[in-house]
Amino acid sequence: MRQEARGKGQGTRDKGEWLDTKVGRIRPWPPSDMADTVRLNLGMRSDYCELLQYSGLSGMKTWMHYMENNGNNQTPTQEAIYEVIFGYESRAGKVFDLVLILAIFASVLAVMLDSVPSINIVYHPQLYFLEWIFTLLFTVEYGLRLYSSKSTKGYAFSFYGLIDLFSILPTYIAFSGRAVST
Repeated sequence: MRQEARGKGQGTRDKGEWLDTKVGRIRPWPPSDMADTVRLNLGMRSDYCELLQYSGLSGMKTWMHYMENNGNNQTPTQEAIYEVIFGYESRAGKVFDLVLILAIFASVLAVMLDSVPSINIVYHPQLYFLEWIFTLLFTVEYGLRLYSSKSTKGYAFSFYGLIDLFSILPTYIAFSGRAVST
């Protein structure tokens, strides 16, 4: 879906032409409308450009939405989740980060307390339950990060994505080991 300019019009205001490979025809330079300009400059999908052909505020909002998201095709829900989970500048992002840090500290504290024999004897069922609550919470957080990231595969294999995965796997592996042994 690449567009190529040729003739005199390669990036100048001179008359020339450009090849719109999406529709397979040569178009005059400079582009005749906003959709042609967008198609030429950004290589956007033709169906998306059709939204830009009408004038008015809605068309501008669509254009701005595309420019802000660089064509990542995220749904508004994914964008909202992304802003909260990955964003640290918004109030919701800061609250999310604070709650996540507190949950991590509480999880570590529960595991540490469970490792003390005198506490383990008395509170093991409660601490085991807490461990599962935290694991499920972190699993949901990891799933939301995968769902909302601009590149699911990119996040899954990133340093932080692997850290998130490796932090929840031990509980699931231990649970599967207990299920097999009983």
